[in-house]
Amino acid sequence: MVNCLRFHLSGGSFSGVRLLSTESLRLMQSPFVYVSRSELEEIGEQHYGLGLACYTYRGERAVAHDGGWIGWGTRIDMPPDRKPGVVVLTNRAPSLVTNILNHTVFDRICGKEPVPWFDCFRQRRRDVFAQQDDHRKARTAARKPDTKPSHALAEYAGEYEPPGYGRIAIDTKDGTAELAASRPWRPSGASPL
Repeated sequence: MVNCLRFHLSGGSFSGVRLLSTESLRLMQSPFVYVSRSELEEIGEQHYGLGLACYTYRGERAVAHDGGWIGWGTRIDMPPDRKPGVVVLTNRAPSLVTNILNHTVFDRICGKEPVPWFDCFRQRRRDVFAQQDDHRKARTAARKPDTKPSHALAEYAGEYEPPGYGRIAIDTKDGTAELAASRPWRPSGASPL
């Protein structure tokens, strides 16, 4: 990820070799699709560029790309007009840690008064937990006691191939159902790896 950051901050070159024209790099870092306006005053309108999130941070242009999966998260962030960049890798996702760290580093590098990010997100976190608790209570209240599935468990056994998910096989034994096999989805005509 650091190499990706170096590539962007060097104007499309890496290790002295031009890999992308300045114009193509500019297009990657330009907003094309409107996403939203942030609720936070430090972060302005957010757009999607060609593979990068484009936004303003405290009045300055910034671009980012993040990713992750259950249990880990990453974010690469840079205000390209100033040339610093930040890469944050975490072993927690979803998490606001990547955004908080990146913006804290930006504030320090750019000589700006620090934003109390933890204070900003503390109430939001409480609100999310309260909402989750409300949903949990609503689900519990909606359950009907003493009900059974509409079919016997053995009737769910078989092979299924839902579009976009691939083939799965469900096996039932000993009063339980388990995933017996799966095969990733491939577009028709694609050769197996």
